[in-house]
Amino acid sequence: MATTTLLLAACSAPAADGEADGPRPAGPVPTAPGRFATGADAVVLPGGVRLLARDRTYGGRPGRGDLAEEARSPVTGYDAGLGTATGRPDGAFVYSAWSETAAYRTLVTGTDVPMGTDLGRPKLRLHVPGGADRLLRDSALNPVAVTPDEIAFLDLLDGSYRKDRPLSTRVLSRDLRTGRERVLLATPGLYGLEAAPRGGLVVSQRFPDRGIVRSSLLRGGRLTPLGDNLTICAVPAGSPRLAWVGSAEAGAPQAVVADPATGRVAARADLRAGSWVQGCVLAGDRLAVVTGQDRRTTVTAYRATTTALRRTGSFPVDLPATADVHDPRLAGDSLLAWTIVPADPRTGKEVAYGLPTCSLRSSTCVDRLRRPRRAATSTRS
Repeated sequence: MATTTLLLAACSAPAADGEADGPRPAGPVPTAPGRFATGADAVVLPGGVRLLARDRTYGGRPGRGDLAEEARSPVTGYDAGLGTATGRPDGAFVYSAWSETAAYRTLVTGTDVPMGTDLGRPKLRLHVPGGADRLLRDSALNPVAVTPDEIAFLDLLDGSYRKDRPLSTRVLSRDLRTGRERVLLATPGLYGLEAAPRGGLVVSQRFPDRGIVRSSLLRGGRLTPLGDNLTICAVPAGSPRLAWVGSAEAGAPQAVVADPATGRVAARADLRAGSWVQGCVLAGDRLAVVTGQDRRTTVTAYRATTTALRRTGSFPVDLPATADVHDPRLAGDSLLAWTIVPADPRTGKEVAYGLPTCSLRSSTCVDRLRRPRRAATSTRS
């Protein structure tokens, strides 16, 4: 679920290809990498983008002909996303950038600034690999592709982010060809955009006084609640199915597949009691759920029918106990994700970014940025 918390950090560019070390945070809290910009093809990290193709990475640091500006959004949490694929043949994607103020740079060094101080302005840019990189819109964040020529995004009502002030937004869409914008949700709120299945948007809304995040379907300017504190699974734009994992407050968490047109639940499956969900993804009829329990990370795969979820396999991922898997994506039988691993578990002062890629067919995982690894033997049912 998307969050809107200020991460007080600034990161340097990602390491060059093949290097193990990632960005080193200058502030007290490391900025998280963003979600995959082009599904199985790219991941946006602070400072640049890494495109994945044929088991290699390229791109990376600003100033190397990659991105015009550093890809980052300090006002959004892990799941709000730094980029989104458009699905266009030229591989174009929209990414988040940030115009920081001197006050922001003061804050990340540990010196406090008064409440309400202008810390900077988020913005969106349109990047074509090997081509143009242009400013798309100021005071905007959390882009999500709806079609190859349209994105949805959050419009920051104040224009800039101000210290200790709510990040109040509206939901808008923008035609990438004409620049025409439409208001999808005019009522201000603490929103996050989760997914764009067929016929609508999945929007999260934070209610800090109640301690909940409510996920809803947005259609025709109205929100239809799906539930509270859900983990919404990644789906391709226009997906005929929607999926999420419910919280474990009443026992074991449940994976759910639903019709995005109505929100009606089509199938459910219980997960292991006591586990927590690190992420999930639905592509076609394949659902993969990544969970953690007892300092272990596990991938469980399902096949979704019109009425049931059938488990097809489950295997652990070889990661340090301190690492979680984030923002998984499916490409055929491959599961891609990113992870943050402290370079020194005793201090955690330096972090390394990993891109574990797991085969659901062979139950093996390879970390594209760090070192090859093999999962334990699969258990199938």
